[in-house]
Parts: sequence; structure tokens; C-alpha cells
Amino acid sequence: MSRLWKNVKKLLIHRIYLPAVFLFARFRRRDQNKIVLVSDRHPALEPNLAAIKRELDARGYTTVAYVNFQQGLLNRLRDYTRFTIDYAACGAVLLEDYFLPAYANRPRRGTQLIQLWHACGAFKKWGYSCIGKTWGMSAGEARLSRAHRGYTGAITSSEAIREKYAEAYHCDISIIHPTGIPRTDEFFDPSFQQSARSKFFSLHPEMKGKKLVLYAPTFRGADADLAHNDKNAFDLPLLHERLGDHYGLVLKLHPFVSEAVEIPASCTGFACDVSSEMQINEMLSLADICVSDYSSLIFEFSLMDRPMVFYAYDLQAYIAERDFYYDYASMVPGRIAETCEELAAYILSADADFDRELMAAFRKKFMGACDGCSTERFMQQFFPN
Repeated sequence: MSRLWKNVKKLLIHRIYLPAVFLFARFRRRDQNKIVLVSDRHPALEPNLAAIKRELDARGYTTVAYVNFQQGLLNRLRDYTRFTIDYAACGAVLLEDYFLPAYANRPRRGTQLIQLWHACGAFKKWGYSCIGKTWGMSAGEARLSRAHRGYTGAITSSEAIREKYAEAYHCDISIIHPTGIPRTDEFFDPSFQQSARSKFFSLHPEMKGKKLVLYAPTFRGADADLAHNDKNAFDLPLLHERLGDHYGLVLKLHPFVSEAVEIPASCTGFACDVSSEMQINEMLSLADICVSDYSSLIFEFSLMDRPMVFYAYDLQAYIAERDFYYDYASMVPGRIAETCEELAAYILSADADFDRELMAAFRKKFMGACDGCSTERFMQQFFPN
């Protein structure tokens, strides 16, 4: 019954109420200079949107940011109504994720609806690519929600993956532009890494002089509301025993995971959790080795030209639930561990195992447009005047 009620609410709000609001609001004069940015699941604009907002503000545009939409039907209706009124009379709407209220109405002629997405590369499937999977929508839900409808433009981190994004959005490939990802520009700024290093070591002076291993897994669970981390898969005392005090293990959990990792007293000084302290780009710029599983942050880390290890203890289950755009084993640029024992061994041999040619090919294919100038190319593509 709850699923039925959820779909009824979706039908009433997105097929009747928001189209009615848009119909009346579109009689207002459109302000071409007004740009709406939406990051509804976060307390502040996601880094891609934040980078573009700074550039838009510098060029004299009027920007309106919608962040951290409140829970509860009445609160949601209020936020959705405000957004729809702005959507009907602005020059552009910029998204960084799936956002249902934007799909309730197609943009007016002359208004851009641009999807920046929050991930680089093309790794685990999303959107129309995973319809029917445990993680994805059903075909009926996709029709009801009109998911990803109306985009006038979208961006990718390279030319080679445009086809995958067109599949995910169920759109024509001609609107997918390989501008690069704006938030990656800061990796090419030497002062960014210096600032990140100072910030981290001021918070964790016990990590100075250690080889930093970043563990940054994606979440587990059918959706964002059920997101969790698999505590039983990661044995901190074992890793401490195998790696010793020369290594420092830094945990950075996915933003959807709210429960912190409990670090045993025996691992104090060896491991720390920076999930609420450091931005992911900051930690990627600092890490000597990155350990992940199915997270798209591996694409950003490839820009660092440093070793990666993949901890894929539940690979077959993840393939069944969501799947990947490419064969996992042949795609990832590092060794794949299935147990914590293997993970420790591969971390210890990461420098010796590192294949720079393999990493360069990976980076070129998936991050070829990310060279420190992505924000400028985005502006040239969508806001040339």
C-alpha cells in the first residue's frame, strides 16, 4: 500500500499540480539572466554547481540556489512550487542529480535544462541503463516520473563515454557535450593540494610521515534512503596488523551513509574517519594509494597518477543488483581484492604493481576532457555571451 500511495502522490504532484503551477508561472516575463541551480539532497551546492555558480556570479548573472529540500509533504510542496515558478521564467536550470520536479514540465523555448551529474566517467549503471534492476526504476516508474525528460544539454568527462550518458538519460547523443567536469579543475591548482594538506594534518597530526591509504567505498542499499556501509567486510585490526604503523588508513564514506565507522582503540593512530571533516577532492589530492570498490571517484583519482586497489568482496551481488557499463575486471586500473587479507597484501605491493601505462590509458578514455579548463569550456558551451 505504501508503494501505491507513493506513486499516487507522484502522479498528483508531478502530472497535475506542478504542470498547473508552471502553466500560470510561464506568463511572467522570462529573465534570461536568471540561472537556477539545484542540489536538493545536500546542505550546500554540490562542487560542480558551486564552481559554475562562482563563474556565473563573476560574469554578472543572477543565480538562485535550491539546496537541502525539507522532508515532509507540505515542505516538499512548498519547495517544489518555488522551484517551478522560477523554472518557468528563468534562462537556465542546472542539475547535478535526478530531480523529479524538473521533469514535470519541459523547459520553455529559450530556457536551458542542463544536467551536470555528480559523477565522472561511466562506471556503475544509472538512469534508464538499470531499469528493472534492484537498484533502478521499473519501466512503469520511469514512465510515471518522466525521468530525465527535457534536457537541452548535459556534460561528460570525456568523448568516449557520451553514448553511455545518452543511454542513461534516454536522450539524443547530440546534447551530450564532453566539456570535462568543472569540479576537477581544482586538482590542477597547486594551492588546492597545499591547502588540503594543511587542513588534514591540522586535524590529524598523528598521520604525518605515514603513507596515506584512502578507503572510499560507495554505499550499499537499494536507494539513498536505505544507504549503509557493510561493517563486516572491513577488518581494521587485521589491516593494522598487516600494514603496520608506516601506513595511515583514512576512511571517507559516501555522503548518503550517515553512520560513522567505529574505530577500535587498538587502531588509534593507524586509522581515522574524515567523512564529516574533509571534502572528497581534498582527500583524493592527498592520498598515496586509493582503495575503493564501485565508486566513480576512481576517475578523479586517476588524475593523480597514483596506485589504486579495488576491494570488491561482493562483486557478483552488485552486478546482479545494478551492473556496470564495462566489464569490471578488465576495466579497473588496479588489483582486485576479495578478502581483507588480499586487500592488505595488495596495498603493500601497490607501488610495485603500479602500471603507469595502464593508468594513462584509463585516464585518457574516461577523463580525457578534464585538464583544468572544464569550467571555461562549460561556460563557452552553454553561456557564451
